[in-house]
Amino acid sequence: MTTSTIQHRLFWTWDHSMDWRPLTRGIQEFGCGDPYYKDPEEFINDYKNLIDFSAEHGFNGIVIYGFLRDTHGGIEAAQELCNYGRESGVPIIPGIGVLTYGGVYWEGNHEFNLSNWLERHPHLIGELPRVSNPFIWYHRIGCPSREENQRWMQDAIQWLCETFDIGGINLETGDYGICVCKECRSRFSDRPEHPKTLQIGDNVWSLEDMVELLPPLIEIAQKINPEILPICESYMDYFLDTTKTDILKNLPEAAILQFSVTGSYWPRFKQEMDLQLASQLPPHEKIIRTEMGSQWYDNARFKLVAREFSELTKQVARLGMEGISIWGEVSANNTANEINYLSVSYFAEHPGASWEDFINVQLAPLLGGEEEAEFFVTLLESEEITPTDLERAKNILGGMSERYYQRWLWLVSHLYKRSQNPNWVPTMRFD
Repeated sequence: MTTSTIQHRLFWTWDHSMDWRPLTRGIQEFGCGDPYYKDPEEFINDYKNLIDFSAEHGFNGIVIYGFLRDTHGGIEAAQELCNYGRESGVPIIPGIGVLTYGGVYWEGNHEFNLSNWLERHPHLIGELPRVSNPFIWYHRIGCPSREENQRWMQDAIQWLCETFDIGGINLETGDYGICVCKECRSRFSDRPEHPKTLQIGDNVWSLEDMVELLPPLIEIAQKINPEILPICESYMDYFLDTTKTDILKNLPEAAILQFSVTGSYWPRFKQEMDLQLASQLPPHEKIIRTEMGSQWYDNARFKLVAREFSELTKQVARLGMEGISIWGEVSANNTANEINYLSVSYFAEHPGASWEDFINVQLAPLLGGEEEAEFFVTLLESEEITPTDLERAKNILGGMSERYYQRWLWLVSHLYKRSQNPNWVPTMRFD
């Protein structure tokens, strides 16, 4: 069997957590749904830098949650970014909530902001069994059973696709609770073979709501532009039980299913997901999104996870799946993140290559040679840094030309902090 290259190679981001312009003030590195405190122009600067990196290294789409905010320029800024992305071959993919997560216009005074819509029509608010904070505006949901909400969502998608030159839409129906009003509870009572909810940890979502709400949105988007990718967030850590995914077969053929693999689920996915099991998943194109290498698993926003990324990318290709999506909020100026990104770039294009091939072909030219690259990665993966390790790294730094100096300087600084405190992990962008 010939392993194919991976078609969709995506970065997934929150606008407020972007750090592709290091040392800018106002960044909100951790959490989701945070305010945008940077200067408005930094929204454009951050993403243009990521677009440039993506274009150079074979990534072909950037998902942005917080795509539309009044505080970073609203419609005009988003249009500028979409145009730049399209010209660079890296189209923008807005992440939007379907009657959840703020809707199409994440934050601001706009008709397609969900909070504004529900404030004007409070009788359309969904009934949640619980939320982490009922006073947070983006925890409001619209009842999916109400036709008024469905029409409003369809109008919002049409406006989005007509206003911006986007490459796709990342569609989410929410994972912090589903509507439990009387109408929603009774809507699927005649179909007990399809459970309305799935729950993994604190995350709760409804595949039934996806199948009911997404088809008209996909139809609208593709009627406007058939090239728009309708990426349907199918959530995490359950799909090895393929019986639970059967209902997703009812989504339109054009739908792209995006399954998320968390770090805790990764060992099972790696061991159990084979060609036979993959063939039992819905026949749609599939993207695997992982939270490894992000704030959302093991405090790994700044950690080296390139080996895990390489194995995941190779497995996605081997299974014949069409895409991979990783978090891309941290600048490649952080060398661990740069190596993470490069591993996905390399193995998406060369899924049959070995880890040693990656070291020799991709990293050696950046780090001064094969032996130096192997040592660099070994130190980043080591649990303990000895004085001998640090001294050798400093000696290599001292002999490096300008071409390699910056990455080795980053490593020596990183190792020095770890040698001073064995429990230290990089948790801030200044570390």
